[in-house]
Amino acid sequence: MANLSLTGGEEEFGWRITGLGSAFNQANGYVEAGITRYQFTQSSHSISGVVDSVRAPSSGGSTSTTRRYVSYDPGTYDFWGYTLVQDGTYWPAGSDTVTVESPAAQRPDDWSWYSTVRAGQPIELSAYEWNAFCNRINDFRVYVGLPEYGAFERAYSGDPITADIVEQAVYAIRAMDPPTSTPRAPSRGDLITADFFNDLRRSLNSID
Repeated sequence: MANLSLTGGEEEFGWRITGLGSAFNQANGYVEAGITRYQFTQSSHSISGVVDSVRAPSSGGSTSTTRRYVSYDPGTYDFWGYTLVQDGTYWPAGSDTVTVESPAAQRPDDWSWYSTVRAGQPIELSAYEWNAFCNRINDFRVYVGLPEYGAFERAYSGDPITADIVEQAVYAIRAMDPPTSTPRAPSRGDLITADFFNDLRRSLNSID
């Protein structure tokens, strides 16, 4: 008895029909085999919802079709197999359920400060650099399955980087539970050191 087997993948799935009554070729009366979205009974008319099909070779082959892969949106689906023979009849060839997965999230690149952030030297992070760091934090949050942190206060050229601004980065990173602990958020009036900025970087980059 013919049977449809489906194999899930990332944004694709594979299908194959096995157990045909004879080798899948034109010499044995086959025209094509394929899969459809809709269940059907034996039919001498056309069927609808065909997702993919393969033409029968003129000779040779086996009682199975070759495995074919189809690009498809993520989700769980039922499909029905069929064979078409030379007299125009469509024969059912089993059914199966398959789950098509979303592509795996790609880990963002580690963060490195553009400027020199080193003990004993002035810290001169630009507004552009700080905003880019916050964007990278959000990239990591999406990667681990959290929403973007919507409370980031955008920095502008000439503005000082205050305790309130860096506190937002601390909370946004800490929510991801990084292996390397996030530094304590500074209080107003605290000196924000190079070690603090580098600890923020190390904590973010420790996320696998």
